[in-house]
Amino acid sequence: TKAVKEFMLRDRDTWKVAEAVSGSFLHIQTDVCRIFLEGLASRIKEGVGKSEIQEEFADDIKVVGGDRIIKLYRESWSKPVVGSQRTIEIMLTPEGNRGWYFAVWFPKPEEERAALERATLVTRLESRLAGRSTEPLAWLEFAEEAWRKWDSLVPDLHEENQAHRGGQKGGEITSYFVNRFIDIAEKAVPIIDEFETGSKA
Repeated sequence: TKAVKEFMLRDRDTWKVAEAVSGSFLHIQTDVCRIFLEGLASRIKEGVGKSEIQEEFADDIKVVGGDRIIKLYRESWSKPVVGSQRTIEIMLTPEGNRGWYFAVWFPKPEEERAALERATLVTRLESRLAGRSTEPLAWLEFAEEAWRKWDSLVPDLHEENQAHRGGQKGGEITSYFVNRFIDIAEKAVPIIDEFETGSKA
């Protein structure tokens, strides 16, 4: 904007400060979001360990955090893409400017019978959970609008990161993502597992 431009060009010292802030902005933003995601993954894993999922599927349930993604899966679930080791997954990840969303990753198979079986799974997920399907996702739900775009929440995420480091559970944003992920998993895992049992029969 005009006001920002005038402020930055006010004098050499102001320009140097603006240049330093500009150069550090993206790095700080990325670092804060990465640390927040790591904290979420840890708390989701802890929450899953105390949930109904763990009681029923303790043998091979996995929660993994990675680069801009948290995913939960069972090692016994099928691998939909030929040549890939990636199983069906329940996940939290971002989509460009649209922000973070929860999903069940399961690309549509080429074989007709398998595609029809997947369609049944999609219907069951949609009946049990709010949201919709869109390729390659069998189910999708965007996070609440207030928490969807982390780029604008960096100071809040940093504050919750500090709470995590202090041994606290975190704040409102952490609670929302942890609770919603576990709620989705508790509903989706049995549906996917039943689908897997039927499709392999």
